[in-house]
Amino acid sequence: MLYLGLPEYRLPRDVVEAQVREILATGDITLKLNQRGRDFSIADLRRDYDATLIAVGAHRSRDLTIPGVNLDGVYKGIDFLLNVNLATPSPLEKRCW
Repeated sequence: MLYLGLPEYRLPRDVVEAQVREILATGDITLKLNQRGRDFSIADLRRDYDATLIAVGAHRSRDLTIPGVNLDGVYKGIDFLLNVNLATPSPLEKRCW
């Protein structure tokens, strides 16, 4: 979410990448990406590592319970940011509120 959930002008991508590289350069960290539950078990993690962080990457917006939330042109925050940061075309009007 640091990489895709925030606009680049608020947190530049190169800053995120540099900090991740710095953490990994300590040599004490193992980074495994795109793993699924079938790729490992909790018992394996307990056996192989002293500590484990599981970041599930739940990139979903929450529904709001306010009038007008379902109107045309209303976008959920996380969905909008993901689309912008992944360069997915977004049908923005000339004026945004």
